[in-house]
Amino acid sequence: MRQTLSYLKNNEKRMNYVEYRKKGRGVSSSMVESLIKDVNYRVKGTEKFWNDHEGAEAIL
Repeated sequence: MRQTLSYLKNNEKRMNYVEYRKKGRGVSSSMVESLIKDVNYRVKGTEKFWNDHEGAEAIL
């Protein structure tokens, strides 16, 4: 609990979510997390061969 309270106190200025929402900014990491899952699926999925030059180029 002490660690959590310390974190909140140290980062209070960066957690002005009401102001962020007024400016149209996102306050959630869900869009980034979703994108990471999509990239991981496309790059690390089955039948992906990084050691083959042509395969790596196709993945990228």
